[in-house]
Amino acid sequence: MGATMWAQGCGRKDLGATIFLDESGCLGWKLDAPYQRGGSSRFFTLAAAIIPDGAEPVLERVVRGVYKHRGRSSGNELKSVQLSSGERMAFAGELAKIRAKRPDIRFVTITVRKERVNGAFRRTPNGLYTTSWRSCCCSTSWVNTIPCALSLMRAH
Repeated sequence: MGATMWAQGCGRKDLGATIFLDESGCLGWKLDAPYQRGGSSRFFTLAAAIIPDGAEPVLERVVRGVYKHRGRSSGNELKSVQLSSGERMAFAGELAKIRAKRPDIRFVTITVRKERVNGAFRRTPNGLYTTSWRSCCCSTSWVNTIPCALSLMRAH
């Protein structure tokens, strides 16, 4: 996944969580040309896995399993487009199992049809990303009830 967010309730270490974010689509607004031929993506999707501190290995095991199955080093990023539909379904099934066993682990997404986005977002370079982040992750109940300090760290 592209980046890791770390949320900690103001001074309370017991309220921390790791948030893995990934996006699909671009933040461009050239919608009058075909995508990848001078034009921008028509949709922007932001997905997040919100994991309480200490529970990260639960998701890491599933991700390592996909890499191991493909005989691929975890240092070599694997894009979902490179997976077969069966592999994607198996991965989604594993996430569903995690969610059933661990209701404290959340998987959230938001998809925006960019042609319907108003002009204010188009004039603000990161406005769509920021608003998508807030809608996707900050609307989850644990974030709304915890005053959070967020810091962005690049994943390696």
